[in-house]
Amino acid sequence: MMLLLVSSLIGCSGDATGPEETVTSIVAAGRELLEPEVVISEVFFGQDGYVAVTNHGEGDAVLDRWEVCQSASCFSIPNMTLDSGDTVVFAADESGGIEDNIVDMRLGAGDLVAAAGEIALYSGTDPKQLVSYVMWGRDDQPRSAAAVEAGLWSGGPVATVDQTDGIVKSTAVPLSADDWTPT
Repeated sequence: MMLLLVSSLIGCSGDATGPEETVTSIVAAGRELLEPEVVISEVFFGQDGYVAVTNHGEGDAVLDRWEVCQSASCFSIPNMTLDSGDTVVFAADESGGIEDNIVDMRLGAGDLVAAAGEIALYSGTDPKQLVSYVMWGRDDQPRSAAAVEAGLWSGGPVATVDQTDGIVKSTAVPLSADDWTPT
C-alpha cells in the first residue's frame, strides 16, 4: 500500500541531527549513502503514468528543492517531508486521472513510454546531487553516464519492459537493471 502525501510548505531545516542522535549510513556500489535513503521505487508507463519515490531511511526526509527528471525535463518537488517508510507518487503528465492527492509532475515530456526512458532523482538543483536513478529500454539515456559515475547505476538497460505497465524496484536501494521487475 502506498501512502500519498499532500505537500505542505516548510522551511529548509538543514541537518536536524541532535547530539543524542546518530546518522546511519549504508554503502552502495562503493558510495556511502546517508540516511534517510530516498529512492525511485516505481515507474508506471502510459497516459496515466507516474513515478513513485520512497523513503527507506530511518529518519524523515525533507524534500526541499529536490527534483525529478526525465531526460531533459525536470520537475521541482514541492516542499514536503517524506516520513520514514512513506511513498509519494507524482503523475507524469497533466492528463493524470490516477487517484486523488497525487502530485502532478507536469514534466511536459508527455507519457512515460515503455520503449525507452529514464528517471533521475536529485536532492537539489546541482547535477552532483543525483541520489537515485533508473533507465529502461535503451542504455543511451542522457543522464546514464552521470548515474554510473555516481555509483547509482551499474550501466545497461532494465530488463525488457515490452508488454508491461511499468517497473517496480525489487531491492531497497536499486542500483542496476537486476533490481527492477516489470509489472
